[in-house]
Amino acid sequence: MSSLKHLNHSIKLKRMQGNVSARQSELSINLLLYSVKKQTQKHPFGVTIVVTIATIIFAKYRRNIKSLYPMASLGFNYFK
Repeated sequence: MSSLKHLNHSIKLKRMQGNVSARQSELSINLLLYSVKKQTQKHPFGVTIVVTIATIIFAKYRRNIKSLYPMASLGFNYFK
């Protein structure tokens, strides 16, 4: 019986971790959208150009997308 309790407890923990990670990704997406909105208000043409270039790069290198995160971060910091 105790092994069944341990199994249920581990399943609950996994579900909680899934909910937390989903919430964190939702918050990070909202923060990204807020940042893009603010930058668009300040530099509308610059953001349009950067988004166009980023879309082309992501479409071409979609398999290596994780390695492009630093470049996207530098692009956002450039407009600050």
